[in-house]
Amino acid sequence: MSIHILTQGKEPSQVTLSYYDYLEGSELELRVNMLFNASCLLSAASNLQTVAFQFNEKRICLSRAELESWYGRALTNELTEYMILKRMEKLVIEGNDLPL
Repeated sequence: MSIHILTQGKEPSQVTLSYYDYLEGSELELRVNMLFNASCLLSAASNLQTVAFQFNEKRICLSRAELESWYGRALTNELTEYMILKRMEKLVIEGNDLPL
């Protein structure tokens, strides 16, 4: 795996996670994993606007605006891993489609 950081001025605005090995698992498992990782990264870094994943010859980008719209709240460093998991679980149980 490699990580590439794109900056605007002095601030990072996008992180790209590139996986070199083929990722195994169901499509849903991979999507949930990417959603969780993007949520954690965007919550931890307030200046980060986009998280991109490159894997299995695909590229998927998730923006802060998309995820904040999906969660119905701002992604801030006050969100804990538990809060993110519980919110994801609630939205999926309610029938909301994953934003990717």
